[in-house]
Amino acid sequence: MLSYEIEKAVDLYELPLICVYPGYEIVMNAEALSGRWPDALTQRTTAGSASAIHIPFKMLPMLDAISQFSVNGKLPSTPYDYYSREAHIELGCKFD
Repeated sequence: MLSYEIEKAVDLYELPLICVYPGYEIVMNAEALSGRWPDALTQRTTAGSASAIHIPFKMLPMLDAISQFSVNGKLPSTPYDYYSREAHIELGCKFD
């Protein structure tokens, strides 16, 4: 079902994607996590047709991403966008 939703969101509605990763405190290399992606996401990131932000499954980063990247909001600039180190810190994420 997730692949179908990604296909519709990207291909038909041109929506930005917010990709969240449970078990991660920070996400600063989306391509390194590509093994976790469904085929539909892999195809659209490779083709450059998806705009996506990749974030940890944490409350503040998710709320921030939802407030920024919506139907009427701005779009992530690439399929592999992520928050900077400073943004992670501001959003309460801890670096080891």
